[in-house]
Amino acid sequence: MSEPTPTTEQARCRALSRAGRPCGAIPPIGHEYCAMHDPARTEEMHAIRSKGGTARVLPSPAPPADLSTAQARRAMLELTIDRMRAGGEPVNLGRAVISAVAVAVQVAAQEELISRLDQLEQAMRIRQATPVNIAESSSALQDLRTRMLEHMLTEGDSEP
Repeated sequence: MSEPTPTTEQARCRALSRAGRPCGAIPPIGHEYCAMHDPARTEEMHAIRSKGGTARVLPSPAPPADLSTAQARRAMLELTIDRMRAGGEPVNLGRAVISAVAVAVQVAAQEELISRLDQLEQAMRIRQATPVNIAESSSALQDLRTRMLEHMLTEGDSEP
C-alpha cells in the first residue's frame, strides 16, 4: 500500500529552513517535526550528517578494457548492461562505459576509412608509375562501347 500524497490538511514539520521558509516535510504521526528536525534526535542526526560521503564504497579499479574488436566492444556492452540490471554497476558508471564503447566504435570506423584510403592512394601511385599503352586502352574502351550498344539494342528488342 502506498503512502498518501501530502494534502493541505496534513501536518507539516514546524522547523524552518536556513532561508526562513517552512521545512515542508511530513512528520511521523504524533510528532511535530520530521526526522531531520526532531529535537529529540539532534545527536543522532548530527552523527549521520558528520559521516557525509565517508561511508560510500568506491568501486575497485577495473582492468583495462579491450575495445579493439567488434566482438570485444559487444562483450563490454553486454557485461555492463548485465551488471547494471543486476544492481552491481551504478547507472552513471554504466552510462560512461557505454559512451566509451560508442566512441571506440567511431574511432574504429575512422581507422578503417584511413586504412582504405591509404590502400587507394598506394594503388593510385602504382598506377601512375605504370606506363599506359594508349592503343590497348583505346581498344578496350571501344570493345566496352560495342558491348554496351549491343546490350542496349537487345534489351530494346525484348520489351513488349
